[in-house]
Amino acid sequence: MHETRIICGGIATSKQRDVIELDLSPNAPTHRRIDFDTTRLCAPLVDDLPDVLADAVELAAYLYCADRLVKRGGTGRGIGSEWHRNFRFQIPVRRIDSWQRPDVQLALRDALSILSGDTFIFEFSKAVAPMSVEPFLGFGDQNAQTIRPDKVLLFSGGLDSLAGVCPGSAPMAQK
Repeated sequence: MHETRIICGGIATSKQRDVIELDLSPNAPTHRRIDFDTTRLCAPLVDDLPDVLADAVELAAYLYCADRLVKRGGTGRGIGSEWHRNFRFQIPVRRIDSWQRPDVQLALRDALSILSGDTFIFEFSKAVAPMSVEPFLGFGDQNAQTIRPDKVLLFSGGLDSLAGVCPGSAPMAQK
């Protein structure tokens, strides 16, 4: 069974057979650019996406595209020996320390193999200039944290507000 190499994120490569180049950068050449706008995903989250989660979202985009681009073999009358595919991904990530851990690699390979029946090998490298994920309200910026409340007053009108006014749930004022 042959192996398909998936080179991601603009990693330099020599032209080889069975290599697919994919890149999430809006500046990537059109033949390898993936149209993937992280702002649609991150806007509802309100703030920065942590680096390891940004890596995971990009990894998922690369996996999805590779799955769609690499056809399965077989006769079309069922799953045969050529149905299964072998993938070798080279992916630049922000948090190389997290992605190179043996337990993470094993969990990732096992989960994907169970879901797809395919074999996966991952080679992660440190991203040189990772695509930024735009912060929306700046909660992750320590300089933006100018309000330090002593108390919080709940006005939702729900059970959490009721719990705030119940006797014994809040300290009584001292005389």
